[in-house]
Amino acid sequence: MGAHQIHLAGTARVRLTVLRSGDGSIAYTDGMTTAGGPDDLDPVMKRMAVGFATGKPVAQNGQIDTVTQKEADPYLKQTATRVFGLRLAAAVPFGRSSGDTTTATGLGLFWLYDARDFMAEIWGDFFTSSAERASMFDIGIGGYYPFSKNNVTPYVGAAAAWSTSNFGGQGASGMRLHPAFGMLMGRLWSVQVRAEVGYFFNLYGEKTESFSSVTGTPVATQTHYGHGPMLTLGLGI
Repeated sequence: MGAHQIHLAGTARVRLTVLRSGDGSIAYTDGMTTAGGPDDLDPVMKRMAVGFATGKPVAQNGQIDTVTQKEADPYLKQTATRVFGLRLAAAVPFGRSSGDTTTATGLGLFWLYDARDFMAEIWGDFFTSSAERASMFDIGIGGYYPFSKNNVTPYVGAAAAWSTSNFGGQGASGMRLHPAFGMLMGRLWSVQVRAEVGYFFNLYGEKTESFSSVTGTPVATQTHYGHGPMLTLGLGI
């Protein structure tokens, strides 16, 4: 049996090798890297003994009292850039309970996280129409795939949101989905411009509002599911 320890800067590599007495062949060998100094040697040797007795690799037989400093240290991660912005928005909801079509405009806030190969977003929007009764408020998350790593890149993705809306009926709330295609300009700059077109689908229905001829109180009849195109233009800093 032989144990070897190699130091390199603040890291130590410990290896245990057990030879058969008959022919000198290797019966067991395993090793582990530590970065916790002398305090880590006892846990490492204990795990090697467990590995020799059970045949389980040292890297997989750790217990709560034999975790090394190197294992406890968090892995290094790439940092995603974060952009906060304001956007103008317009939507044309179809499937309205009132049966007509209108254009709702609004404002939104977004936080875009750019992880190079993937972009994620948290956002909130409010839409309203002064001509016809139509309003929508959404808080959602989205994920997008950029087609290049250049300063100007198109992207595609989808978002999900909790939404509350009134499209001429009794109003309703629930989940909303929308795929989107957009263009991001200034990806390498501290100021960005985004133009995006999408189509939203409400997964919840809104009841048509009618009134009883007897009592005059509202009565819910048909259920309508709102959907329609959306267009946004945003500025991020």
